[in-house]
Amino acid sequence: MRLEWLEYFITTANVGSISAAAERHRVTRPAVSTALRKLEQEVGRELFLKGRAGVTLTAEGVQVLEQAKQVMAIIEDMRAGSAAGPVDIVVDSQSSLVQYLNENIVAPFRTLHPNIHVRLRPVHIGDAAEEFRNGSRMSVVLDGKEARVLERVRHFGCETVLLGTVRRKIFLGSGHRLAGKSTLEPEDLKSEYIAYYSGGLNHISGRYAPYFAGEYRLADMEDVLSLAVRNEAVVILPELTVRCARLVRKGALVEKDIPLTGIEKNPPIHAVRIPRLSSAEELFWEYLIANFPGRP
Repeated sequence: MRLEWLEYFITTANVGSISAAAERHRVTRPAVSTALRKLEQEVGRELFLKGRAGVTLTAEGVQVLEQAKQVMAIIEDMRAGSAAGPVDIVVDSQSSLVQYLNENIVAPFRTLHPNIHVRLRPVHIGDAAEEFRNGSRMSVVLDGKEARVLERVRHFGCETVLLGTVRRKIFLGSGHRLAGKSTLEPEDLKSEYIAYYSGGLNHISGRYAPYFAGEYRLADMEDVLSLAVRNEAVVILPELTVRCARLVRKGALVEKDIPLTGIEKNPPIHAVRIPRLSSAEELFWEYLIANFPGRP
């Protein structure tokens, strides 16, 4: 969808004439007609009814007009912000997701909108809801159900959108005695230690601990992964954790399916926002929703 299509559409709706809209934009009438036809094809709805006196909006056209005006208002705000200088926005996220979001969402977004700087702020899942009470505006959370994050942020009036689900995997050192085993069994875990990032607080991954011989709660993710690389413990993390994926590619770690039943191994990942965002935040929110890999 091109920006001028929306501009021609709004003007045509306001003046009730394709010819008058073309005159205002100083383009030919066929140029406006073509843009309106392409817009109708893209949205899949008829937007105008043609008559002797000009054109009028269909019921669907009225709805699209309101949406188009909102989009153009955001664009105008962005243009004003561009003249004023760079815009900074902050998005909360769990530590295990930060690098993934930086590479798959923030970096391409910054290419499209170099004037908007997005900073991902790591927060513990247990604190994610409370951060909205303290001024947070957007967040990407994993395992919201177990931590009751979604229930709590909705109580604050926040909107939540399901981005998809992710798979959890067991990561262990390539030299681990179980590394060559094609399929793990629950009995294999009973003699192993599990390590997980806790940040000084209990972490959702800790719910796996009863199935292991013991646990290590560490406040630094690098320390967690180092234990796995040294074959001193295994870790359970979302497979989209960038550092794990890199270590797998380097041959330092291998990944296995979790052999446990009765435990959610494909947890949901949600985007959370307050009702009113700035224009720059709205732009990033829409990009996140539309472009998150694996979006249902």
